[in-house]
Amino acid sequence: MEIANLPLGADSLIAVVGGGSPPYRLLWSTGDTITVIRGLNAGNYGLTVTDANDCRATADFMLTRADEVDFAELGLVLFPNPVRDVLRLEKRAHRAGYSDIQWQILDGRARLLASGLWVASQTTLEQALSSWPDGVYVLRLRLHGRWYVQRFVIQK
Repeated sequence: MEIANLPLGADSLIAVVGGGSPPYRLLWSTGDTITVIRGLNAGNYGLTVTDANDCRATADFMLTRADEVDFAELGLVLFPNPVRDVLRLEKRAHRAGYSDIQWQILDGRARLLASGLWVASQTTLEQALSSWPDGVYVLRLRLHGRWYVQRFVIQK
């Protein structure tokens, strides 16, 4: 069982349940008993799933809200998209105040696959993706205390 935030940065969480013996009973920390909960604020959420044999599993998720923007608005260009081998992010506009940028790549289930720090003195960030499966991914950047996200596609 896991909890996903799809699309990433949205105000909703979805329970992805497998294993055990259906039917499943869900109980979120909000009191909801449905698969998808919406209208959430940033914070910690818990889920307890009970199967037909009264076996229980729990999971926790910390929901953070992110602004999905075209990185060009930040003076950044993400290319190529779709990508085959190497994803690149470049600083195209000189902007005062560029600081080190924390970056993360997440899959469609909001699982963290790669992360790092893009130091202010570097103009290009590159990430090799040739061994990754085709699919939709998200690049998250933390810049000036805020998270920004942009989707990209791996297609071979």
